[in-house]
Amino acid sequence: MAFLNSSLSGQNKSLVNANGGWAICAISISALILLPIVSVIFIAFFPANNIWPHLISTTLPRYISTTVLLMISVGAIAGVIGTLSAWFVVRYRFIGSSWLQWALLMPLAIPGYVGAYALVDLLEYAGPVQSALRDVFGWSSARDYWFPEIRSFGAAVFVLSLSLYPYVYLLTRAAFRDQTSSVEEVARSLGALSSQRFFKINLPLARPAIAAGVAIVMMVALGVLLYLRSEEKHTLELEKQELTIELSGLKEDLMGQIGENDSLNSFIETETARLGMLI
Repeated sequence: MAFLNSSLSGQNKSLVNANGGWAICAISISALILLPIVSVIFIAFFPANNIWPHLISTTLPRYISTTVLLMISVGAIAGVIGTLSAWFVVRYRFIGSSWLQWALLMPLAIPGYVGAYALVDLLEYAGPVQSALRDVFGWSSARDYWFPEIRSFGAAVFVLSLSLYPYVYLLTRAAFRDQTSSVEEVARSLGALSSQRFFKINLPLARPAIAAGVAIVMMVALGVLLYLRSEEKHTLELEKQELTIELSGLKEDLMGQIGENDSLNSFIETETARLGMLI
């Protein structure tokens, strides 16, 4: 008996030591993963320069409202498109339905920002669509006709919704396929129409999958927006550097011709500071 107790206690100690080692490894990996996130949060709330009052009074409220509205709009539209397409593919058989259920996944092959750039190049004033319209109807300028604004909030929602709805479609299609047919058959026997069965039976049962897909869509839309914002800031930084160099060259040329000019120095410093505030 004593030997058995000692052997059990030895096994428990070895298990505790093994679990302790795995726990240390898990904590270390978690710390490495969380370190960049914690660093970003620390830098954001404790910047080198106190920029928060300036951001709050100028751009931060507009950025937050636009971001939240974009996420909600894209999530709602992508949820509707993904849910309806999954329902028709699962519940109905028609010519090309077996091909369509895989073709609906094709937007995943094109990132949202790539689709946005392609749409702008296709539909902008100098693009092939508007150029063809001007050639066909004899229009000479943009004042002669109306065309939707491409670089707008609505266009961004349109592109991201069509690019991200497959996340909702995939999860919702699986949820519709896993639903048992007995409940729907009982509802059909009681005289429920197809639309009633969809809204009262199928859709409530698929709500967890729809919610998960919409959440993924909103997070991806936020990531795309942040990426485009970072690219825009990088572009503005390059333009600022080029303009600063041009202003410095212009200043040197003018100084060589007219000598020192305090008003010109003041103008260049003011414009450079204004550009810095815009960035």
